[in-house]
Amino acid sequence: MSHNPKSRPKPDIDPDNDFVITDFDPAENLAKALAGRPLTEGVTIDSRRAQIIDDGFWRHRNRAEGGWSIQTSIADVPAIMPDDSALAQHVTAKFQDESLVLLQKKKGETQIRNFPFALLNDHISLHQGAVRPVLSFDVELGHDFRLTSYTIARKAFRNLHKCDHDDLATQYKPIRDQVKSWYKMSNTMAENRVFDVASACDSALGYADSDCSLPRLRLAFNHANQSECLVQEMMRLTNAVAGDFVAAHNLTVPVMPQNRKIIIEYVSPNPAFDAECDVLAEAVIARYSNSCQPKIRVTSPMRLYSDYVTMKIMARELDGLAESAGLRDEALRLSAIFQKAAAEKPFSPKHMADLCIRKRAQQGGEHPFSFLTRHDGDAASLRLDSIKRPNVAVRTLHVPGGEVFLVGLLFPQDGKKSWAIAHNYETAREQAATRMLRLMSQIPQSLCHR
Repeated sequence: MSHNPKSRPKPDIDPDNDFVITDFDPAENLAKALAGRPLTEGVTIDSRRAQIIDDGFWRHRNRAEGGWSIQTSIADVPAIMPDDSALAQHVTAKFQDESLVLLQKKKGETQIRNFPFALLNDHISLHQGAVRPVLSFDVELGHDFRLTSYTIARKAFRNLHKCDHDDLATQYKPIRDQVKSWYKMSNTMAENRVFDVASACDSALGYADSDCSLPRLRLAFNHANQSECLVQEMMRLTNAVAGDFVAAHNLTVPVMPQNRKIIIEYVSPNPAFDAECDVLAEAVIARYSNSCQPKIRVTSPMRLYSDYVTMKIMARELDGLAESAGLRDEALRLSAIFQKAAAEKPFSPKHMADLCIRKRAQQGGEHPFSFLTRHDGDAASLRLDSIKRPNVAVRTLHVPGGEVFLVGLLFPQDGKKSWAIAHNYETAREQAATRMLRLMSQIPQSLCHR
């Protein structure tokens, strides 16, 4: 018998397993929900120890259009549980506690399910072989794996196979030969996303050097995490489509704060330069975040109360029902909770300065630029290092849509500075070095190309 703690189910703080449903029959509601719905099929991809499953997936080549068709299915919880039921009212009352709403968003060993496990397991979860009601997102991608169109509908979903994302390639014969192309799809989607984010953030720096385009370095993907990457990209795509649907229909749903964080990777010997780097990083994050659509989620309605509320609002719109004032107020309340929590952690120059002091002590006497170019130096960086070794500051920026890297270079003798943001450190360093060489009028023509 395995004693690996990872094989144990996560404990529940508040599973509501003792809640007795008396005012509706889940089995009867399941039958009613499935009646007349078009059937779609697919697989689920989850960890081996997953007990309940929110989402299903399928993908095929749309050869007529030269692109790809993707279908994601999210368990339609509102189809089983009436809004006026005692359980629905109990769940709403439970999550009036702001601490529970925020605790659900944290990753860890404890989870708070929205509903009794038996209800989820027997009537809602997308178990292998089961047919369950879902919100289906049918998405069309072009040949470059970018979104071209979508439709959302309430359907029935049959799970053909529960795949383990630790070994997807060997488990289900109908997709065994397609797994490589599925991975290529998710990798390309991830690359497009991160490249787009990096490009937008770099543009916020204000440089006008489109004539110095650097080749894209492909993102490195760990093969062991390919299936997890696949699922994450599908869920990102689904939530993005949900956000577009919400905006198009002017719906009020819970909105979460955008991902915003600065991680100090390397500091320069010059504290003032590092402070300038951190202020610039925060300004770029703020400017880019404000340009993004609101962060909306619908992909975990069994685990996140806010996702459940979003699904209820979307389902009403799909059914042609008028907006519910109660749901609208609840969405605004949840949004206020999330925004308040985010506002309690503002950007602090003093905090960043303290972190820089600690990082500088950890780095010791090693010169960052020389150290970082020793084994993987590009032509521009090596040339710059041979002319005049600059101070360097490196930050990882967590922004909506991914992580990007900010590199700043400084010549303390004359105060010349350059900055660059890219999808990985090497490209950001090369772009910053190229800009510095141009500033010094030392840039070789071979580094500039259209």
